[in-house]
Amino acid sequence: MIARILAIIFAFGVLLYVVAFFLPAVWDHGRSYRGLDSTFLSLAALSFYSDPVSPGQAWYVSFLKTISAFFVVLINPMFLIYAAASPFRPADRTVRVCRVAVPLFIPFCWLLFHWESVRPQIGHYVWIIGMVSVLASGFRVNSADSSRG
Repeated sequence: MIARILAIIFAFGVLLYVVAFFLPAVWDHGRSYRGLDSTFLSLAALSFYSDPVSPGQAWYVSFLKTISAFFVVLINPMFLIYAAASPFRPADRTVRVCRVAVPLFIPFCWLLFHWESVRPQIGHYVWIIGMVSVLASGFRVNSADSSRG
């Protein structure tokens, strides 16, 4: 029974994660961007922030922006690795690293939002809820509980 509930939470989280890419995720200077657009914008931000130092900025601000953009770009690939591998290999080191890193990297989105004067919208929150649901479910295909329920 518990395994079935965990599987539902896992599936619901994946569904929310996918739906979030089609919802408005950020509001930037009078324009709303969907989650999918935001993903590509974060990749562009990484290349933009990798410049040594922007004019009129202290070096450490540029460095922090670059690090933040790097972590934001890693969130989706790490989450996808976790979602694909965790049901089958929950004790794998890569799965465990992804399970810890993904929630730790989310606040870096908020730092970039602050620096760029971007406001999160519903898609951003649905994206986070979806990922947290999957990460918290701990769903396993061959768990001991699945034979009981």
